[in-house]
Amino acid sequence: MTCLAFKKAGWLISCIGVLITTGVLTASAQQNPCDCKPNVGKTHPYRLDAKWETKYDSYAVFVDTITATTIRSWESRYKKTVTQKVIWSTKRLTQTPEDTLYVLKGWIWYVKQEVDCDMHIEIGPKQKGSKRTVVEVTKDNCKLQEAINRVRSIRQDSTRSFLRRTASR
Repeated sequence: MTCLAFKKAGWLISCIGVLITTGVLTASAQQNPCDCKPNVGKTHPYRLDAKWETKYDSYAVFVDTITATTIRSWESRYKKTVTQKVIWSTKRLTQTPEDTLYVLKGWIWYVKQEVDCDMHIEIGPKQKGSKRTVVEVTKDNCKLQEAINRVRSIRQDSTRSFLRRTASR
């Protein structure tokens, strides 16, 4: 699941299953994501087999673009249909959003690489007070994680430069 495209004006990052337009980026420590070594518990790490799936050929592709609001609506929609208890060893759930690939569009508000080496990305509408959701770019997609870090770095450099220019006026 590695494909990258950049559109200079909106910093558009696209990948199979993910379409993200960046807005405000808040940095956590940046390192080369491809060098990350997962530090997960040895007993019952939460659903790593489901999270770190790499074979997407058998998944359906949703034809429309979704937003953070779409994802947030899934909890109430699917809590009635998912009757099994989801525990550390639960595989991907069928007949839920977990068995489909999506194109997600929204503004990135925060990015952090977690101890499992997955990049957690807070995405939502452009409006500052709007509700957001968190998606993950997994450790196996380190090329996309590198691209996200490059965009974060460019945005941070632009912000620093802007602040210096305005402070000196």
